[in-house]
Amino acid sequence: MELVLLGVSDANDKPIMLIDPAYTNYLAFAARTSRKTTSLQRTLQDDGKFSLPQREYIEATIQEQKPSAIIVIPYDNPTGQLYTREDMVRIAELCVKHNMWMISDEAYRELHYDKSDTISIWGITDQDVPGIEGRRISIETASKVWNACGLRI
Repeated sequence: MELVLLGVSDANDKPIMLIDPAYTNYLAFAARTSRKTTSLQRTLQDDGKFSLPQREYIEATIQEQKPSAIIVIPYDNPTGQLYTREDMVRIAELCVKHNMWMISDEAYRELHYDKSDTISIWGITDQDVPGIEGRRISIETASKVWNACGLRI
């Protein structure tokens, strides 16, 4: 993950956008690599699920903070909630519109336990969102994919 942060920004550049509540290690990765972060706050709904902010709020925050990338975790850590295809497409459209990288942390993609459809950044193509194919990055981990906790390669 740190290599991705180094690749999409520099220490004096635009921040990396996180969606809170976010995986806390991203803050540590950013600090260790001298990268700035900015956040979007999700709202906890009455049904116990988090909802993304309205598109207009996300876009206003992007225009104000001018991030170089946004990190999404479709199989969300720490909430355990799955992003919908519509959520991912909405974020992808904003990434294209504002010339941002879309970083998708897909470490938990293989650990899916219900019947709802899963979504991957690789399932969103230029046919869905023209221009996304040149600006999407997937983060995966051997420790989750091959059930080898602690394995780092």
